[in-house]
Amino acid sequence: MPEEVLLQFRKSRKAYWMEYLSGFFLLGLLAVVTVKGINLPTKGYLFVGGLAMLSIGSAEGTRMLFKYKITATKMMLQHGLISQTKRYIFVPSIADIDVKQTKIERLLNYGTIHLRSMSGEALQVPGIGEPYEITGLVENLVQKYKKGHQDKGG
Repeated sequence: MPEEVLLQFRKSRKAYWMEYLSGFFLLGLLAVVTVKGINLPTKGYLFVGGLAMLSIGSAEGTRMLFKYKITATKMMLQHGLISQTKRYIFVPSIADIDVKQTKIERLLNYGTIHLRSMSGEALQVPGIGEPYEITGLVENLVQKYKKGHQDKGG
């Protein structure tokens, strides 16, 4: 029987703010050109509209490539749609967890979560919205495991 998933999430859309800003700027530019009645060749409309859709579509497509799940015993990182790579870090093996944020990331409330296992393996989870809430959840799971393990005499 599969474990209950406590939290499932993807990279935050905030991590792609530049792509979205570019795409919507281009769409806005097309709207202004249309409203003002500026004559633009059809190929120009298609080119600028295509760039806008490519910008927004690439952000969404890339975002869909990454999926993260947290259960009571592990965190799973999945990358890919057809060919998938899955990496696991088990709660008992987590030695350290922290969050790194740039100024813009802090302002937009997203960042990179760094997990380190007792064996020294490091795992980065970039572009995560509300990273301190997720870090708190993982820290609570580690504490529950340690408490349960100590109560059993081990």
